[in-house]
Amino acid sequence: MALTLDTLLAALGPARRPVGELWRSCGATRAELAACITTHRAALAVAGVMLHSATTSQAAAPRLYIEADGHRVAALSLPVAVEAPAPLAVVPPAALAPLDRLAGPVAAWLDSKQGRSGSTRTAESYAATLAEARAALHTVGLDLDSDPRAVALVLQAWGKRSRVEGRTLKPATVAQRLAVVSSFYAFAVKRGLVADLTTNPADLVERPQVESYAEAQALDPGTVRKALGELRRDAAGDGTSAMLAARDLALLRVALTTGRRVAELAGLRWKDAEVTGGAAITLTIRRAKGGKVMRDALAPSVAADLLAWLHRHYGAELGQLDKDAALWPSLRHGGKAGRARIGAPLSAEGLGEIVARRLDTHPHALRHTFAHGMRKAGAKDSETQARLGHSNLATTGRYLAQLDRADNPYAGTLADLFDGE
Repeated sequence: MALTLDTLLAALGPARRPVGELWRSCGATRAELAACITTHRAALAVAGVMLHSATTSQAAAPRLYIEADGHRVAALSLPVAVEAPAPLAVVPPAALAPLDRLAGPVAAWLDSKQGRSGSTRTAESYAATLAEARAALHTVGLDLDSDPRAVALVLQAWGKRSRVEGRTLKPATVAQRLAVVSSFYAFAVKRGLVADLTTNPADLVERPQVESYAEAQALDPGTVRKALGELRRDAAGDGTSAMLAARDLALLRVALTTGRRVAELAGLRWKDAEVTGGAAITLTIRRAKGGKVMRDALAPSVAADLLAWLHRHYGAELGQLDKDAALWPSLRHGGKAGRARIGAPLSAEGLGEIVARRLDTHPHALRHTFAHGMRKAGAKDSETQARLGHSNLATTGRYLAQLDRADNPYAGTLADLFDGE
């Protein structure tokens, strides 16, 4: 049996099928399965196929995973059907076929999303969310182009339903899921891509009220200085631990003083670091969010930390370094940061693991800390907007207002006013 997109889909179901089992059952080789997934990645996403990443233990045994489109995949599955909300009757789920009447509109929408953001990860996330919504619709015999009123009822229930039994989704998560589906419909209706679809069913869904940047919080400067001081002392030693400390010190200082997103930091290569005068460095983010190109001239001390790390790691090779060499290479195996081979660029997940280990927080908190620091340093909101890459000054204003909400300049006066005698 030849391995095609149709035979691969026919072999899949809701249960995870290990890749080793799949390529044998399809009468293919491991390499042929990897090539098939890479070639048909968009069609698989439209069908809702989930590509399950290899765990650390699976990655240690090469026969347990395949390399497909730059990802280590250990298993594949189709979405699990969800319970239908009343009052709609439950009917057997329809088949999820990638080459159906909606494949073209979905693919066009995904292409537009990736074109605007420049991020494959964003497009894949949107594809997965729309596939989950479509699976919920299929459970009750509906599809994306069904009666908008019936679709809205399903979306209303699906938007609040967690994948984990008993877990309640945050309002921001619910709003984000519904916004993704609404984006598809708005795109399709505007261009007349779906026959007889003239309204956006997501507009009929009641969405939760979400406070902009409600969870944005800057790190305490004292805590950051202490952590960076410990890294600097560790970096002064020898061995792998010292090398890790030198790399992580340079990474965190660049992140904290530029406000770059973790995906933008992960994408940096040697060609993106312009060194002038032997000590000054300007970093170029070639694919920032929204397709922007951003440039950051590093402070002298930050540039010194970055150069010290690069000289230490690459040594005499730095002058002739390949333009695509990683600024943040993997130095050891194990954990998310070790999924790449030693010397290969760390992924966004790998950088996130470093931030969690060194500062006990998530990567975006470093961006919050940068923005808050800019205001404390006296920067105008328009200057902070330019550094963050926000398209709208109002967005920056709401962002900074949330970061400043704990600060009350009158707190001392109030404390004195209400002090005991």
